[in-house]
Amino acid sequence: MNNSKTLPLNLKKIRTLNANLSLKTWSRSSIITDEFFGMRLKVHNGKDFIPLLVIPEMLGYKIGEFVGTRARYQFKKKKKKKTKK
Repeated sequence: MNNSKTLPLNLKKIRTLNANLSLKTWSRSSIITDEFFGMRLKVHNGKDFIPLLVIPEMLGYKIGEFVGTRARYQFKKKKKKKTKK
C-alpha cells in the first residue's frame, strides 16, 4: 500500500477539522515538507508519543530528529557528610 497519496489527503482533512488536533505518527523517517507547517504531530519515541509543533525551519529534516529516543542523564548531587564533634 502506498501512503504517499493518502498522506496529503489526511493532512487536508485534519486542517479543516480543527487547528488543535494532532496527528499521531510512528514514522520518524518521514521528511517534513511544506504541507506540515503549523501542524501538531505526536511522534512515537519507542515508548510514548511526544508532541511536536512543525515550524518552517524544520523543512527538509526528518521528523524523528526532533524527538529523542533516549532519556537524558543527569549527574546526582552528593549529599554532604555530617561531621562528628
